Amino acid sequence: MNARKWKSAAATALAAVTLACMTITSYASTATGTATGTVLVREKASTSSTALSTIKKGQTVTVLGVEGDWVKVKDGSRTGYIAKRYLDIEGKVSTSTSSSSSSSSSSGGSSQSSVLRKGDENEAVKAMQKKLIALGFLDTDATGRFGSATKEAVKAFQKSVGLSADGVVGSSTMSALLGAAEIPVIPEEGAGDKGSQNTSSSSAAMQKGDEGASVTNLQKMLIELGYLKTDATGYFGSATKAAVTAFQKDSGLAADGVAGKATVAALEKKTGASNTSSSSSALKEGDENDQVKQMQQLLIDAGYLNTKATGFFGSLTAAAVRAFQKDHDLKADGVVGQATMTMLKKSSQNTSGGGSSSGGSSSGGSSSGGSSSGGHVDDGNDGAAGNVTHVEETRYNGDIVLEDWWSGKIDSLIKRGQTYTVTDVATGRSFRCARYGGSNHLDSEPYTAEDAAIMEEIFDYNWTWSARAILLTYDGVTYAAAMNGMPHGGQKITTNNFNGQFCIHFLNSRTHGGDQVNQDMQARIMEAFYSR
Repeated sequence: MNARKWKSAAATALAAVTLACMTITSYASTATGTATGTVLVREKASTSSTALSTIKKGQTVTVLGVEGDWVKVKDGSRTGYIAKRYLDIEGKVSTSTSSSSSSSSSSGGSSQSSVLRKGDENEAVKAMQKKLIALGFLDTDATGRFGSATKEAVKAFQKSVGLSADGVVGSSTMSALLGAAEIPVIPEEGAGDKGSQNTSSSSAAMQKGDEGASVTNLQKMLIELGYLKTDATGYFGSATKAAVTAFQKDSGLAADGVAGKATVAALEKKTGASNTSSSSSALKEGDENDQVKQMQQLLIDAGYLNTKATGFFGSLTAAAVRAFQKDHDLKADGVVGQATMTMLKKSSQNTSGGGSSSGGSSSGGSSSGGSSSGGHVDDGNDGAAGNVTHVEETRYNGDIVLEDWWSGKIDSLIKRGQTYTVTDVATGRSFRCARYGGSNHLDSEPYTAEDAAIMEEIFDYNWTWSARAILLTYDGVTYAAAMNGMPHGGQKITTNNFNGQFCIHFLNSRTHGGDQVNQDMQARIMEAFYSR
């Protein structure tokens, strides 16, 4: 067995063993856990699951069992899950294991604890990713985070074996993964074992299943030209083949997905390189130059960095880079290499039209009086905030979260175009919204005409800049917030009978037109926080 086959087989075997051996450690009924900080108890073992209650630092709960990175606990009459890193567990531990054959889920009949889905982050996901990589369905690193790329890979695998392609890994999908044979590596004619040496030159054809430095260089060129949206991993999988095929079509070459001499030569010609790109051009913490400043501006445009573009790569910039990488299924190392830079440029292009670029009121108007001619008009412009010197700690009141806007969590979680539910505190009425844009706060649009009608009823058919207390729920978490009711600025949804956008503020968020904290909004946010 050559080196490449052995390495791939070893990775596959390790992943299979890890997947097959995922067990639940049961604790004695006397075991307890003490919270090391304020933490949410969730309905399921996932950060995207519904929050059931809040456990404060120092509070104890009964430990029912440990499932991977999560602890099943009982808090009074409620049973749920807490991330293991937030609990100090004391008590006698039972060595018994279980396959968790209790309640079944809708995905292959597996129990909820064994189902893997988008948003999960644990060792089971990492082992599953390694298996998908070995089978040629995933072209990213095995990070342990179940993101969009992993979901698409799961769906592709499910489709290939005749399962329902829902992107959720239940028992049926898991069994199929464990039983799937690794894609065989077929040497090129006359190539012998050169592919296994990781030193083959660009003149040797590369195809699906190959692995090595030449594949890494090939991927870097494809990334630079915008054909490949993953990291340069050195493994030639399905995504790399699709990128090669697309490039070949655009270049008038035989579109067979195999990178031979002609394809590599065409890539080198268009990139102006000869497979010599290296990580020396990567930007990292401590760097200070114009390239860093340009990169920071891209992070600002994409909504990940809330400071000015200074040109110095500090800790805040590194944290923003890691958050961006994590959200885009890139290796979250905080280093801006070619793959991260390419994705940043794409994200910036996608969001650059989020609002008008100058101050003042937009010509978008409103359905009832348009923009105001006097006083402050919050026009939804994506202007950068001034210096933010303090970020308040997250606070909880039952299942309501009071999150400082400048922590970056809400801004990073809710991307442009994503939807959420707004509930008016005074009336109890709810409607759906989609994020339009915004950097100092959340600019939103009613999702449908029906949603706009509910919003208009809440404002008693009188659009106004006055704030109302609301609860915003996204991905199972409810935040204290406030909204105004004045359509203004640009719009992306043209079928909702709402001529523009409206503003949603969170703790310490600011206006876009004047970069000021609106005290009316802040008062309504606190009203929402203490509404239950």
